[in-house]
Amino acid sequence: MDVRGHGETSARWTEYSARAVGRDALALVEHLGAGPAVILGNSFAAGSALWAAHEAPQHVRGVVLLGPIVRDAPPSWLTKAVVAAGFAGPWRVAFWLTYWNSLFTRRKPADHAQARAALAANLREPGRMDALRTMVGLSKADTEALVARSNVPALLVMGSRDPDFADAKAEARWLGRALGSEPLIVDGAGHYPHLETPEQVLPALLDFLARVGRSRDAGPGR
Repeated sequence: MDVRGHGETSARWTEYSARAVGRDALALVEHLGAGPAVILGNSFAAGSALWAAHEAPQHVRGVVLLGPIVRDAPPSWLTKAVVAAGFAGPWRVAFWLTYWNSLFTRRKPADHAQARAALAANLREPGRMDALRTMVGLSKADTEALVARSNVPALLVMGSRDPDFADAKAEARWLGRALGSEPLIVDGAGHYPHLETPEQVLPALLDFLARVGRSRDAGPGR
């Protein structure tokens, strides 16, 4: 599912929050008659998976959080200045693609060049970069507050060299403790461990799906 403002969605929305994207995921699950479902979310969208589980637990039996960004990073004037400059001019698509490319720290998937070309074409469409800038600038304080209240079964996957965090391992341990889930930390991987090292992530994902499936079949209280 494309998140608001990206891919094949409309570029302009009144709200781009993780909570709103979570509602979109629930709408899709209900439309397909596919619940209760396991919702996977990468990066910002990991928060939307938690929101979906919070707002409609009857439709979500588990979440998979891949390189999750669910709280605000400590403020940095340098980071703010770089982001402001990067989004300020006609170079902004190139700026974002350079940043996106840096998120693959271990290896790039075989179709990386095609994915990059598709992303570039999408971001050049009217309104796309404005949507991205809005989403990047949103506070995640509401999602961080939700984490401590979450009780949905969760699989947490983090690359040890994820550039979005000063200490990716520490972030994974914090979120794992909060969710009661032992994180899978993929050594050397960046922000997309499922794309860089599918041979490590896929077995953990299949095991998680089997476990939440058995839990559901056991019925209430089991």
